[in-house]
Amino acid sequence: MSSKTKAAILIIGCIIIGFILGILLDRLFLLKHHPPRKPGLKEYRKEIIERLKLNQTQQIQLDSILSWSQREFKNLSREFRPKYDSLKNALRDSIKTILNPEQIKKFEEMIKETEKMNGGKPK
Repeated sequence: MSSKTKAAILIIGCIIIGFILGILLDRLFLLKHHPPRKPGLKEYRKEIIERLKLNQTQQIQLDSILSWSQREFKNLSREFRPKYDSLKNALRDSIKTILNPEQIKKFEEMIKETEKMNGGKPK
């Protein structure tokens, strides 16, 4: 095999490997910075209908049940959220008492990252 052929094969091999590595790194970057979205109510409804093979009457009843439960979860969240937020803030404040100023700064960055991962909602 001539040196030109070897060089051409080497170059083509490098291009293919680079292409594959590029795709893999792109996928890893996307998953890290854009984690898969949690399925919502529409996806849950669709899965129930498909997997349980609900008829039209059952689908209407399911919609009523899901609508009712969604309202109840929102009401519960209104009651629960202030207590949850208060406890979360007390926890964070307590942790900060054992940290030095540099650690506090890093801890606050961690909190921001967590909130960003949760769709900007403080959790």
